Amino acid sequence: MSERPRVLDDLGAELERAARRALASPTPPSRRIWRLSPVVLVVLVLLLAAAAATATLLIVNGGSLPAPHAADLAPWQDPLPGSVRLAGLDASDPDGGPRWDLRLSRTSNGETCTAVGQVYGGRFGIIGLDHVFRAQPVGGVDACGSPGIAGPVLAGARVFLGRTDR
Repeated sequence: MSERPRVLDDLGAELERAARRALASPTPPSRRIWRLSPVVLVVLVLLLAAAAATATLLIVNGGSLPAPHAADLAPWQDPLPGSVRLAGLDASDPDGGPRWDLRLSRTSNGETCTAVGQVYGGRFGIIGLDHVFRAQPVGGVDACGSPGIAGPVLAGARVFLGRTDR
């Protein structure tokens, strides 16, 4: 998804220097074991902290995206309770991020509404270019359509920016 932060490279270099100093010290073996124990402990703590920081940097949970303004929606465009579900597409993300799916809902006037998004931590939303996941409100849809002969006619699109065509 993104390049490794420079702080991790600096941390790795510092750990290598500390390990070389500890191994090169001219102390007797019995004392060296005592001296290495704190170094090993510090290295483990730093590695755990680096792993936690990296996980936090890769995907951060942000707040939810704002719901559409009530003035922009007709009263019948609100999804009916219990009608919201995922299509189960479970499409993989080309950059290795959370899987993609299609959220479906029905409105009181019989329209079918769809929204494209990612499923992360059991929530439906989008991970932005800033690597922050934001949940998409149920009222946030990409397209709604009335029933037709071959199913609902949906008109609408969402533009996604990516590094490649995939």
